[in-house]
Amino acid sequence: MVLNVSTLSLGRKDLEARTGGGLVYKTEYIRVTQYNYARITPESPGKGACTDHVASCTVVVLHSPTTGRTTLSHSPNFMYMTTFIPLIDWVTGGPGYEDPTMDEQVAFCEGRDARPCELEIFILRGFAYADPGAAKFNHAGWIKDFREFFGMVAQARDISLHITDSERLLASGAVLVDKGTGHITYIELAPGAAPITPSFRVPVTLEFPDLVGKYTLAQEQQDLFVGALLNARHAPEPTPLQLQFDAQAYRLPHTLSDEARQLIRSKRLGEPSAAQSAVIRSFGLSDDWIGKGDGAHSARPEFRLLNVLLATAAVERSCELCAVEGTKTCSACRGAWYCGDAHQRRDWKEHKLWCRQHLYEERRT
Repeated sequence: MVLNVSTLSLGRKDLEARTGGGLVYKTEYIRVTQYNYARITPESPGKGACTDHVASCTVVVLHSPTTGRTTLSHSPNFMYMTTFIPLIDWVTGGPGYEDPTMDEQVAFCEGRDARPCELEIFILRGFAYADPGAAKFNHAGWIKDFREFFGMVAQARDISLHITDSERLLASGAVLVDKGTGHITYIELAPGAAPITPSFRVPVTLEFPDLVGKYTLAQEQQDLFVGALLNARHAPEPTPLQLQFDAQAYRLPHTLSDEARQLIRSKRLGEPSAAQSAVIRSFGLSDDWIGKGDGAHSARPEFRLLNVLLATAAVERSCELCAVEGTKTCSACRGAWYCGDAHQRRDWKEHKLWCRQHLYEERRT
């Protein structure tokens, strides 16, 4: 069996324009963001899972016709192959426990508790792979490692495996995956659906109406920014995929990393770009995306998107503990935001270490 693939062409009447030129398509598919994955069954809410803003990342869909289970992951292609073990285990009928130990990983790859079944895999790449510099993503090397790893696991676990590495890129950065069947739908913009911006591609943002209020635009932009920041590293370090939607329960994305919080604080306080460049360099990251658009790197989509997402994540801040707007700021570090005193007091146990290490007045001197 091979997964079915189709195309959905969106016109102006299908899209909602947001401030800053963003285009939003309201859908009945559960949205998954960078560095996250979804687990869906035929009984899951909505029509399935989806993801968007796929630029230099890779989307991997795992589907088993035997179990009817499907996963969708959105991550850079420098992730360790072992990060897929919980996904493979769950899709093929297992519990799919996150963060397995080294011994558990070895036992899985050697075939412990094997369940014979079929496994379909479909791999999709973002729009940045169309750029002349896309060779730096080393997809050829990654897909070779991917096929070897999954082939080894399939042989040990008696899995009938079929892998499709699609050459068709996600032109709008978005894709839908049906529950139950794993059917894949590319999203494309019809001619005239988006403003003519030859220097900057406008990705489509997918929005599941039933989750509005639980997952605000601020949280969306924050998670996209964290993923883009990690992906902008010159020497990226793989991080585990985080479970964002588990068949019935939606989970908010992982929390802000240290460098992301420092950058958002700097931008929110209106500091010059030199201050943000200093933060970037202190973490050993490239700061060429901070430039004003006249550098060699300024034309690369991933750097332009990162800069845009930083600005949005800084302006539209939600509370650290809920989806309400964060109108109150920690006075000591000015790097945490809350809806009021109650949530600020509740978060102090978690926030106090970062706060004491990043007092704002100390950082300025």
